[in-house]
Amino acid sequence: DMWRSRALDSYMSLTAHYITKTWDLIRIVPFIQYFGPNRHTGLNLKMMMDQFMRVLTIEGPEIRKIVVCDNASNNKVMMRLGEGELEEYYCCLHTIQLCIGAVFELQVLNQRLLDIVDKCNELAKFVRRSETNKNDLFQACRLKEISPIMPKKAIDVRWNSKEANIESILKVKPALDHLVQTDETMSWAEKVPNAAETKVLESLE
Repeated sequence: DMWRSRALDSYMSLTAHYITKTWDLIRIVPFIQYFGPNRHTGLNLKMMMDQFMRVLTIEGPEIRKIVVCDNASNNKVMMRLGEGELEEYYCCLHTIQLCIGAVFELQVLNQRLLDIVDKCNELAKFVRRSETNKNDLFQACRLKEISPIMPKKAIDVRWNSKEANIESILKVKPALDHLVQTDETMSWAEKVPNAAETKVLESLE
């Protein structure tokens, strides 16, 4: 696994999973290594992986080694440099995330899905960053006799959070439309999806 700390220091860790002869699943973390200022290239990843394997004395081909990784290009380079000694297993969730991300690039009714999805997320931020905006939305919800809820924010790397964001916006859409009609500042009108955009969002449900 590769990650950066809050101080922007890079680390690489190795988690090993194996099954004993009695079918017990064992999981160990033998390494959490500071990656230093090295660039996250496939070659540098391969060199550190080789060090891990050397210390664990599992370098030879007689031990089957399967690496779970995402679809990043540096991971693919690392696997090619392994020359078959490591087997890749690309994370299913990450692959699904990439597929769904590609779907958002499509256009429906001359509307780019990604633009509408981003608009929904900006609307959620608009409501959540201001107590006044939140109170205005909740008051409009009560006026329209719908349950007041706080719109959910989407997270870039979680496609299901985009779905939750859209669903929360559609639940309070009558209240949002009321705010657009009555707001003299036009601030809500700029944020709330219009009728055509709403039709596209409803088709995604």
